[in-house]
Amino acid sequence: MRNNDTYTVVYAAGICLISSLLLAVTASGLRQQQERMAESDRKFNVLKSFQADVFRPDGGRIGVEQIEEMYANHVAEGLYSPASGELLDPNKKQEMKSGPVASDALPVYRWTDEGQVSKYAIPISGSGLWGPIYGYLALDRGLETIIGVSFYRHQETPGLGAEIEKSSFTQPFQGQKIFKNDSLRIVEVVKGRVADRYPSGAPGVAVDGISGATITGRGVSTFMTRNLQSYDRVFRALRKN
Repeated sequence: MRNNDTYTVVYAAGICLISSLLLAVTASGLRQQQERMAESDRKFNVLKSFQADVFRPDGGRIGVEQIEEMYANHVAEGLYSPASGELLDPNKKQEMKSGPVASDALPVYRWTDEGQVSKYAIPISGSGLWGPIYGYLALDRGLETIIGVSFYRHQETPGLGAEIEKSSFTQPFQGQKIFKNDSLRIVEVVKGRVADRYPSGAPGVAVDGISGATITGRGVSTFMTRNLQSYDRVFRALRKN
């Protein structure tokens, strides 16, 4: 190999090595900030499901510090047994986050005002069209009526399935009863309009579907029903307290 060719190869290898090191250092330095922002986003969506005042007058989110303060002042976290419905040992360590419902510990978020619990929220998640969907569902003190739903992490198609984030989709859940005759009701995202499909009233929790997002709606129906059923004993135990 000629000297100029050797120089070119060594020079290119050096540039690649230096660039890789710089990228690694930058990624490491940003990781803590990224984790902080991800945790703030989780708390924001828990608060949003509770219908807390998390938006500024201009429609933007309140700041990270405000989110942290509101969460610390009003939200208490706990892990509950799906078998007995009872609160688990507070020293049991498991991350409180949205994601697939665990088999041995179910996260519950309690909204408190002056020490009194007035609302509850649970994480909801499951498969959409292109990947997992994550969110939170909040219920009233009696654990019978939906207060709010927040979907925030997904891979659904913009303008179609991604519309699950918007209030036009989530707001119709508010005020709907999850129990009827002491039994949990199914959740259904109807293809079309609820009024057309069930002119005499839906048998369960039902909202209008999103045009062009039938598979996303079917996924939401399936995992919301499944998640609520997983919490049945927890809801019954909390209702007795």
